[in-house]
This record gives sequence, C-alpha cells and structure tokens, in this order.
Amino acid sequence: MVSQKAIDRYVRQVGLSHFRSFDDAEKVLKRKYGKEGVVPLFDAISRRADGEAIDVYPLLYQSLEFSIDCMAAYQGSLPKAYLSWLSGTEIAASRILDLGCGNGVLTCFYGSLFPDSQIIGVDKSADGVRCANQLKEKLGTNNVTFVRADSGEELASLGGTYDLITMVTVANEIVDVPSFPNDMFMNEIFSSQVDVLPPQEIASICELLTPETGHLITVNRWSAHGYCWWINVLHKCGLTVDYGAGEQLGVAYDSRATALLSHRQQSQSTFSADDAIAFWLYSNYQKRLEAETFKPPRLENELAEACFLQINPKRLRLGIKVTHRHRPGFMKVEIWQGGPFLMLFQFEHDGQKSLEILPAILYLGVEERARCLVKDFTDEYIIVDYHENDTAGQ
Repeated sequence: MVSQKAIDRYVRQVGLSHFRSFDDAEKVLKRKYGKEGVVPLFDAISRRADGEAIDVYPLLYQSLEFSIDCMAAYQGSLPKAYLSWLSGTEIAASRILDLGCGNGVLTCFYGSLFPDSQIIGVDKSADGVRCANQLKEKLGTNNVTFVRADSGEELASLGGTYDLITMVTVANEIVDVPSFPNDMFMNEIFSSQVDVLPPQEIASICELLTPETGHLITVNRWSAHGYCWWINVLHKCGLTVDYGAGEQLGVAYDSRATALLSHRQQSQSTFSADDAIAFWLYSNYQKRLEAETFKPPRLENELAEACFLQINPKRLRLGIKVTHRHRPGFMKVEIWQGGPFLMLFQFEHDGQKSLEILPAILYLGVEERARCLVKDFTDEYIIVDYHENDTAGQ
C-alpha cells in the first residue's frame, strides 16, 4: 500500500493542479495557454455533450502539460481520490491493462504501486499515447508500455490475460448507455434487463481477465439508472461486484464518481439487486451516515408497527430478547431485512415500539447498535440471541 504522502508527492510531480471551481480553472487555462488554445476545446466538449460526433482528443492532447491541466479542470480531485482508493484495495496483479489511459497519469502511478508488474496503457488517441510516453520518460517509469488500440481485435492481439484491468471514466466512451424513463424505480431497471445481453465490447474486455483471479476496476459518473444498467452488464459478463470495496469518489465541484471492484468467475455468479441498491444508497449517503449528528429515520408506536407490517417480504437476521430473572415482562430488539433496507425494531411488553430504517449494507453497524441497546442490563436479566424460526424469541 502506498502512503497518502506518496500519492500527494506524485500528484505534485506530474503537475496536477487544484481548482476551486470550473470558472477558476477556465480563467487559469486561458491565461496560461491563451483563448485560442482553450476555447476550441471547451466548445468541442460542449458540442459533443449535446450529441455531435466530434473528436475532441487532438485538441485535448495538444501537449502533455495542457492535457494534465485540462484533466485537473474537468476531473477535479478524482485522480487523487482514485489513487488513494486504489492503493487501499491491495490487489495482487502481475499483468495490468489500463484502458483509456489518455495522458498516462494514472498508468504511470500503477508503475510505482506495482513495481514488479507489467503494465500496458491503451488509448485510441495517438496524441494521448504520445503524451503518455512523454510522461513515462519524464518519470522514468520502466515497467509501463503505451499502445494505441481502438478495437477488441487490437486488444486481443496484445496477447495473454490480465490480473487487473482498469477503466477510469471510459465506459461511456466504449458503449452507449441506454436511457430509461425518469419514473422507473431502480429495481425495475434490473427487472427490465434480465434477458438483455451485455454489449459485446464490454464482454470482450472481460474475456481478457485471468479466470478466477482477474479483477476489473471501473470508475464512472453514473446516474442511478445508469448504475443499475452497468451493474447488470458486469453480472452478465460473469463478474461479481465487491460492494464492500466500492466507494463514491469526490470528483469535481460536488459531483461524484462510482468506483467499483469486481472479479471474474468461471461459473455464473449469484446476483442480488437488493445488494446493488443497498450499496448505491449507502455510498451516496455515506458522509451523512458517518456524521455524528446523523439520525436515521425513526418511527414510534402505531406508526412503527404499521410501517413494519407493510414492508414485505422481509426476513429476521438477528433478535435479542431481554427478560428479568424474577419479574414478568420483556424487551426485544430485532434486525429485519426487507429488500435493500434494514429495520431495527424495538418493542417492549407494555406496547412501546420504535423502528429505525437504514441501508442493508450497514448491517454490522446496526448489529452493534442493537447490542448497545441492551448492554447496560445487569446480571438480574437474561439476554438471549435468536434467529428466524428459533423458539428463543417467543
């Protein structure tokens, strides 16, 4: 694992700036390169976003320094946040493919993170590969090679498989993301894609992963609908997503990108839309959930009971029953899962009830909270754990 100081040092070494806003970045770039160098690129990017088929890369990669400054303007803190996240995954990889490597800023970092590995950076832009080779020479990164390739056949011609393939902000460059009606729910997106085959371009890339041990990292700014579609694509390509390793990374000016780590399996992996939705909920609200001032939604008494009864299907994951050794009465704390949500349901023999609702990915934290609710009972009380169909909870 590379330290945060090493990442900061690398970011400074390659010259990635930090801008407070896009307007600030635009002013700096115009002052540094002149309007004639900046305005055509910004105009081309805007026209492309509006659906015009236009090649922005000759403008973007007019020089290495210019491309790095534009990377900082459009991606903000994403490169630094991504490198910090990647260094914490502790993936073992002897052969790595970086798809859409661009100017090589991320690829060359792989060279220091994986010093004994063979690393290949691939981009469809010859100008991007030229800039990447200039950066490689500047940094003296000897275990990295840059290649121009623009099709699955050209990638396959490189030969062999890869322990790690990274695709950072390039998925929507490779395939067109379908649009869905705005009023569709996330679970409906998954249901609509059951019989839809994955794009051949993505399936071909996944075939380059080493069987059983190959990992794919993707980072993209997804809408909720686009995220559901992408998760389904990964599953259809035989990959299992490690939601525990995923994270929403800060990008630029309050926007975020979803970093996902998945691995290849020979057999068809099991798939849970509930897990995928739970990750989206948790990762998008992570800062609020971790804040000391955050209070999960809490319902009480009749409202708690009504809500609890309406959420179905659900299953009991843990129950804790507290009874006095010599007096009647009891208290129960139960954790139920209904879809992507956990329900912490607390009720007592006198009819007092409360219900808290949180994303299912927070199970360990919710269990800790449940146990905290009963930890102060003295030895005069009996505390028993129970699960579904246990008689201990009766």
